[in-house]
Amino acid sequence: MALKKSVTYSITIILLFLTLHTIESLYAPTVKAAIDSDGDGVNDDIDAFPDDPSRAVICTPGYYGTFFCEPAQPGQYVAVHGALEPSLCPIGSFSDFAGAVSCQPAAPGYFVDSEGAASQTPCPIGSFSDFAGAVSCQPATPGYFVDSEGAITSIACPEGTYNSVYGAASCILAPIGTYVNTTAATAPTACPTGTNTLTIGSTSIDDCLNNSLADLPGIITSLGLSHGTENSLLAKVNNAQAALDRGDTDNAQEKLLSFVDEVKAQQGKKIDEDDANMLIEFVENILAQL
Repeated sequence: MALKKSVTYSITIILLFLTLHTIESLYAPTVKAAIDSDGDGVNDDIDAFPDDPSRAVICTPGYYGTFFCEPAQPGQYVAVHGALEPSLCPIGSFSDFAGAVSCQPAAPGYFVDSEGAASQTPCPIGSFSDFAGAVSCQPATPGYFVDSEGAITSIACPEGTYNSVYGAASCILAPIGTYVNTTAATAPTACPTGTNTLTIGSTSIDDCLNNSLADLPGIITSLGLSHGTENSLLAKVNNAQAALDRGDTDNAQEKLLSFVDEVKAQQGKKIDEDDANMLIEFVENILAQL
């Protein structure tokens, strides 16, 4: 009887062990051996190309690579999935950040003249660009100027000025004896024979005055010269006029030449540079008529 109970107990223990082992087998996770079919060092379960030993990933736009993805660098872009290499931004465009999916066109006023640019360049002074994606800038044409970088247009020379060259940064004031009465002028207009302007930058033919010795005193007094300089010049002019009134042209010429010598001696000192040039040219025109 005791033996029978012992056998029954042993069988029960064995059945319980088998039952528990079966349950454990059903619910325990299955551990599979790591498999790398193509031998590229990346297991098949994470290898996008398990049969291709040359690559293992599919990168998203902006990134590229074979076994891991890295961002396109500034000056580059990646527009598609699965790119192995980035593309360079074409001329006229740029990319200034990593991971770009496209490149930006150069903005108006700027240009990009090489591939793979990470920035755009402003148009230099004297030139401009009025559209996006420029590979170079246009020079200002005669009659126009550009005085700052990054310009989107050129500026017409105002009245009283002109410009005869391409790529100018400024315009030239009409010299004494000329005028400019239009915008975008490429050359000044000379005053009629026997007339002259008193200042540079004249804008009308009405600024061309007769080269009359009688007008010179009024011009001198309008310049705001020191009392001594003004009186000295006026004395020479009055003496020249008196000589002409006597019919003594030679003496009048001598007085006017003395006037010119004094103006040259005081030019940039007691007489402004431009004012001195105007006085000299005015008197030289009078001398040419004597």
